[in-house]
Amino acid sequence: MLFSKLIRTRRLSKVGMNCFFALLGIIPCPVLAQDPQMSRGGTVSVTTAQDVVVVPSKLRLTMLVKVESRDSKRALQTFHEHQERVTNELNSLGAIPSSVEFSKPMINFGIPGVDDPEFARKQARQQAAQMRNLNPQRARLPALDTDEEPELPSIYTASSKLTAEWALDENSDDANLLLPSTIRSAIQQNDFKGKNHKVVLNPEEQQLILPLMGSLSYSSSIRAPDIQLVYVARLSEAQEEEAMKQAIKKGQTQAAMLARAMGKRLAGVRSISSTTPLQLPSTLRNVEIGPNGQMVAGNARRDSRESIQEDASNHTLPVAISIQFEME
Repeated sequence: MLFSKLIRTRRLSKVGMNCFFALLGIIPCPVLAQDPQMSRGGTVSVTTAQDVVVVPSKLRLTMLVKVESRDSKRALQTFHEHQERVTNELNSLGAIPSSVEFSKPMINFGIPGVDDPEFARKQARQQAAQMRNLNPQRARLPALDTDEEPELPSIYTASSKLTAEWALDENSDDANLLLPSTIRSAIQQNDFKGKNHKVVLNPEEQQLILPLMGSLSYSSSIRAPDIQLVYVARLSEAQEEEAMKQAIKKGQTQAAMLARAMGKRLAGVRSISSTTPLQLPSTLRNVEIGPNGQMVAGNARRDSRESIQEDASNHTLPVAISIQFEME
């Protein structure tokens, strides 16, 4: 009955039907396998790399821009005004106009100077309790007391990540070395960060948040510098192609040696792939705006043809090739 049902449904492939009949002892069941010549000879895999020297062509600025206000609309308006002024200043400094970019601003509401208010409150309460245990006669501190917690001052911040690039001078190494200090000086003198737009707290407000600022602040993200200036070098397609050719030659030589050591010879290429390792120092990770409007370390840059360094010397990028050969 099962046999007739399977025949009627016609759901078995030819190989499946043959295997079914083989179970009944009617015909032999075929076994799917790779080319016997390939299986008999085996394969050998090698990975080689060819270093390519690339010259920095740009200087890249990445920084945090942040303004504050007691009103959200005013914070956003102030940010746009500040953004326009900073853009004009960057153009006057010779930045590549198309490279000047502000990320979409983020509006945050919180306690000034405290990244994680809830954690800071918890730490402050614990510190106050320890102080009272050590000295029961100590005056009560309202800002640290668990049952008398006053309303703390809060502000709105509008923050954004600014990126800009400058073309390096091919004829003057000295000018390229001095460019970062020139930009840093302009950032400070012209207030690119937005420090002139900070909310000024009165003495009472400062007294309230002082215990929180003194407690251990916590953030789940890794903090990053507010300003990064790095030299950028890029691997051209022509350089990558030539490096691939050299890496393949190295790979063929190594694979042939391995094959001879096993008493065989290479029969052909089975697969090949290129992987250019990412060249990015741990101190120069990609930066993003964190949940509280601060710069945090994000994912490493994914452009494998780009190398960044803090110095203006030539960069070295390896082009790696992985090849699998068949043997006979």
